[in-house]
Amino acid sequence: MLLQAFLVGLAAAIGQSDYLLGTAMVERPIVLGAIVGIFLGDIPTGVIVGFQLELAFMGVWQVGAAVPPNVIVGSVLGTAFAITMGAGPETALTIAMPTAVLAGMFDSLMYSVVTPPMAVWADRGAEKDDPKTIAAAMWTNGILYIIALGLICGVAFYVGNDAVQALIGLRMGLRSQRVFCPRLDLRSLCQSCPPRS
Repeated sequence: MLLQAFLVGLAAAIGQSDYLLGTAMVERPIVLGAIVGIFLGDIPTGVIVGFQLELAFMGVWQVGAAVPPNVIVGSVLGTAFAITMGAGPETALTIAMPTAVLAGMFDSLMYSVVTPPMAVWADRGAEKDDPKTIAAAMWTNGILYIIALGLICGVAFYVGNDAVQALIGLRMGLRSQRVFCPRLDLRSLCQSCPPRS
């Protein structure tokens, strides 16, 4: 269990490191689902769940100062719990959405508490015409964020689904969750589109 928790945290860290190394879309659910599937030994479920979560999170992007739900935390935890519980995409979606919203609040905290001192540090480097100080501030901020997200996902997975659900405030069994969050699949999305004339 501890090894699995470490691997889940590593998957989140890989997703977050995408912002440091260039945006290669590693943070998207379809990629993270496959990575979690590889780490937990169930690649088909990881890819299926990742695909379903990609549909759900398709329009989630940060624009300006808005802080959207954290797709990385939602995707990693939703996929990991679905795999370990032997459940499907509907369970992953029920876990992913509230955890992503909760993690979005963590993003706001990081942006308002950790990033400003790093910006001041970088500004001091710019005043002294010292690119090494600027780079150090940027890398430190990014690495702190990667470590924090990895720890959040690893600890959340380790304490288990019940603790995560209690934190979120969802104290429902999986059967009742299916009533509130029906299965999301491509067929149902396509059926909801109007026919072409």
